[in-house]
Amino acid sequence: MIGPSDEKDAKEQERATMSEFTSGNLILNRNLEAVEAFRPTKVKTLNDEWSVFFTSRTENRFEEPNEVLDAKSDVPVMRFDNAEDHGWEFAIVKSGKVLSRFGFLYEQETMDLVELVERLDPDADPFEDLFMNEESDQYRAEMLEKLYAEKSKQARLEELFADFDLNAFAEFGISAEQSAELERLFRPETFAEEDSVFEHVERFKKILGIEEMSWVSSRYEDLDDEDQVR
Repeated sequence: MIGPSDEKDAKEQERATMSEFTSGNLILNRNLEAVEAFRPTKVKTLNDEWSVFFTSRTENRFEEPNEVLDAKSDVPVMRFDNAEDHGWEFAIVKSGKVLSRFGFLYEQETMDLVELVERLDPDADPFEDLFMNEESDQYRAEMLEKLYAEKSKQARLEELFADFDLNAFAEFGISAEQSAELERLFRPETFAEEDSVFEHVERFKKILGIEEMSWVSSRYEDLDDEDQVR
């Protein structure tokens, strides 16, 4: 017979084998009295400065419409998502509008290459041609050259910042030092450094003081609640 301890061990094992998927809506603790306007399903304190809340329509993704935008509250909220193996993104929302948004996918170049191969040859098997054949290295290099001939790597990096506005972080009362650190982080040349792309999200979290925003999501909180009642 499987007992509660066995089920708890199974959950811990499941979490140990999963990649991190963190998502939630961040609000300053000084504004917590206004959180009910967003119709949260759960509110969790992160640290002395920040809390995170979840809503029915933002459990997994910040898709529109949702409760955070619908509230049209003058209290700023930052949506944050971090899929460890895929990428991360944030959106700063106030008064029903997105003031600033940024997203970075680790596999964007691969996705663009696959799309290019499919466009050039609809009958091709892009993954096999790009990565699995003996000639894949040479073929991939040729496709990369074609990809960046259509639009340069620099231009593609600059597109990441089309909806980014550094000034939006002032809504959270950040210091001049924090603002300067964010300005240094959110530059095309920073995200061109392939050896450090996985470090940028942790740097972002440290600048804002949200290091605890790790392995946090509605699903993880539900698992923890189940463990606590056993």
